[in-house]
Amino acid sequence: MTELTPYLLVGVGSALGGILRYGLSQLISAREEVGAFPWGILMVNVIGCLAMGVASVLLERTPLKLLIMSGILGGFTTFSAFSLITLDLFQRGRFDLAIGYVAASVIGCLLAVWIGVLVTTALRGTPAA
Repeated sequence: MTELTPYLLVGVGSALGGILRYGLSQLISAREEVGAFPWGILMVNVIGCLAMGVASVLLERTPLKLLIMSGILGGFTTFSAFSLITLDLFQRGRFDLAIGYVAASVIGCLLAVWIGVLVTTALRGTPAA
């Protein structure tokens, strides 16, 4: 393996995962009304987390771990990585870190998106939603 190979495995896998995420979420969401519950993305996240759990056991010490876990599943849904890290912290008895990680991730990410929307709309001169 060359030094570039891991990046290629993750990159190719990410492209495939992104295509799968888009296709599956579109398929599920095709019948949703605008503003309805986002079933498509929820299902992508749940399926991705299930697959991450399976892959974390089956691919623990194989080169396919980069392609499938970091690449395909990472491109499919980063929520699976978030969930696996949280589970690992819980399993190691680090409940404080697990709860802190969940809280910091949810609150931090929601704030980051909100700030991004506010700053960008302000710079564009359009009102924020």
